[in-house]
Amino acid sequence: MMADYLVALDKQNIRPRFYPLIHDMIPLHEFAHPRQSMFARNFAHDNRIVISHAEKVMTNSRFTKAEIEEFSASGHLPDLPPVVPVPLPHELRETNETVDIDIPDTPYFLGVGVMTGRKNLECILQAMLHLHKTGRPVPLFVLAGAHRKRTVAYLDRPEVAPIKDKVRLLLNPNQASLRLLYQKARALIIPSHMEGFGLPLGEALWLGTPGLSATTPALCEVGGDLAEYFDPNDPTALAALIDKMHTDPAAYAAAKDKILRNHSSLRTWNNVATDIIATVSADSAKV
Repeated sequence: MMADYLVALDKQNIRPRFYPLIHDMIPLHEFAHPRQSMFARNFAHDNRIVISHAEKVMTNSRFTKAEIEEFSASGHLPDLPPVVPVPLPHELRETNETVDIDIPDTPYFLGVGVMTGRKNLECILQAMLHLHKTGRPVPLFVLAGAHRKRTVAYLDRPEVAPIKDKVRLLLNPNQASLRLLYQKARALIIPSHMEGFGLPLGEALWLGTPGLSATTPALCEVGGDLAEYFDPNDPTALAALIDKMHTDPAAYAAAKDKILRNHSSLRTWNNVATDIIATVSADSAKV
């Protein structure tokens, strides 16, 4: 939409002062290879327009800044104006909505928007299977998000059958329900191979819930020293973290306490607004 508006303004010879905030360059990883999809080509085209019109480009993480600079250097994107990271917040604000789901009574681990592929639901399920095969307790895993046919199809695979009854799907919880899911969860699991930021990890930490995160660069920015990390290609490493949070009360209490003691270090929406204003104001002062 930004690109369409900019093209329309060009036709009227209007050149606004433009400061886009770019989330990620993930589609360009497909674009940069021979098998190019229409979406990837359109994504690259639109981002060329957006970047070429920008006085500065803001990014939601240092990782996305590095991605934009890399794709500009390789010729997939145009020459860049200054690029300024403005990380998104950890804060998840309260709403007046009514909780519209039943929260499980038993301890559970939570995934938000986790799908197969880049989001790497496979790693979680393989970790649960590893716990099952090695005789360790397999906790309940709650997967919250939109209905995905490929997720349902993966859960129907014969190899998943031993732990399928430990997976509960909750479709499209509202924000009040999501807050409560975070708060009641033993830990959030976010196993993505690549993210532009990783809001679920930040939101879980904001609400005092431990995060078990893949060692993906953007997720490491969000989790800092407060999350526990695993190789997204190693389900046994994730299984060990799940087992620790599930069966070791001292380790679980220590993780919770560390988050509580460092809550003031987490970013708020006010921090984001302040950084955006500072980025734009720095140019305004020169005019």
